[in-house]
Amino acid sequence: MNLVDYLGEKSYPAIVGNIVDKIKQTQPKSIRGKELVNKLYESLQTSIIPMHEIKAFTTNAEEVSKEDLTLAELLKFIKKEESGGDFNYLINLAKEEHFANMKRDGIPTPEKTIEEIKHLFDEPSNAVIEAIRNNMFDKKLNSKIYNDLRNQFNLAPETGFKKSTNKIRKLNESILLNDEGLVKYNPIAIKYMQPDKNYYITAHNVITKDGDKWQSVNIEIPEDFKALQRALQSIPYSYDKKQFQISDNWDIPLAINADGKVVTNNGTEVDKNDLQSLFIESIPFADLSKVSVDDLKSEADRFTMIANNIRKFLIVDDIDVYENDNNNFVMVDRNIIKPEVIAINNDGSKVYDTFSEMVIELNENFNYNFANTFNQQLLFEANLLKEREERKVKIQSKLEDLKKLNEATKSIYDKAEQGSLAKRKAKIELKKLNESIDKFFTELQQLSMQNKLY
Repeated sequence: MNLVDYLGEKSYPAIVGNIVDKIKQTQPKSIRGKELVNKLYESLQTSIIPMHEIKAFTTNAEEVSKEDLTLAELLKFIKKEESGGDFNYLINLAKEEHFANMKRDGIPTPEKTIEEIKHLFDEPSNAVIEAIRNNMFDKKLNSKIYNDLRNQFNLAPETGFKKSTNKIRKLNESILLNDEGLVKYNPIAIKYMQPDKNYYITAHNVITKDGDKWQSVNIEIPEDFKALQRALQSIPYSYDKKQFQISDNWDIPLAINADGKVVTNNGTEVDKNDLQSLFIESIPFADLSKVSVDDLKSEADRFTMIANNIRKFLIVDDIDVYENDNNNFVMVDRNIIKPEVIAINNDGSKVYDTFSEMVIELNENFNYNFANTFNQQLLFEANLLKEREERKVKIQSKLEDLKKLNEATKSIYDKAEQGSLAKRKAKIELKKLNESIDKFFTELQQLSMQNKLY
């Protein structure tokens, strides 16, 4: 059985395989970079904790990558692969952490410690989730990652994890489309430069960057840019081939490639000045049973417009857009760390109190479960909630102890003779105890009143 076919492209074996393949192909330009990559590849040949080794490598290579662009590209690829892991990937990370902890404790064969559950690590996400819910990993994995996963189901059951089909197919040769009819892509934008800042016109909206933060803005754009936006909305783009493509209604397969050139499917370049006459000559040979002559002319004009303005187009690769069959869309920062979206449909940006709240609303709007999409953020959030609750429990326990000590000390104070050393010591101790009680009580109140995590 091919594990990647069975588990899907976001699973542990798929991600590890992709990263190892990339490492094999990487030839850093610097001596230090070569040494780091060669050492990593050698260690991966027999390692039972490959992602553990890879994470250590990324830390060591970060500084070197500032001077070695090839190494920087490898680190970027690794981070991208890591960020897309599903629950099969996460439970295998927990297994690696368990193995590393066992090795640290001097266990010579850590694999034997999970013998009875080893089959669970080769199961898809839905089976992993059920196993976690049924406590099948409990007391068997010495892993903080697993504890965080377990707590996610305790603290955020309302996110409603449903069984994953692990089926992905492609739309337009590039954009991922799952069985719920959702596509994910990096938006193409038209750069619109103004004296105050640069704006980027996407098919859906206009965005701009304020510092490190993207935001959707409502501004009036000139008619020529509106025309470019309409062209962007109607001319298909292939992310795999990195090119705009004319529809198959025409008998001439034309595309605008990444170099900005208009080419046929065999790579022959077409002069942009000849496009209009070429389209006019081709209209009689087009499939007019599917489309009208006016629609063909409109498509030809928009394709030509993009070809003549291709330098204004770019892909915003630090933004992800999710869009369904009903044209509902949500736009988020690829490295989202707070529960807020750049835009959701035509409502602009929106901030949520928690990722759980954000996921619930997105699930309702898109008829799709976003829990796996934002699983790292949900895990982090669950950990924040857990730490807050644990701190409250500790403070409450401390307050109980301090109150008992306070009562015992007050009893000594009441019984001691006036002016005696025992009475003076008890008075000083009572003052310290009351100060500590006030301090912990204030902290407990503040924790109880905190409604926002971010």
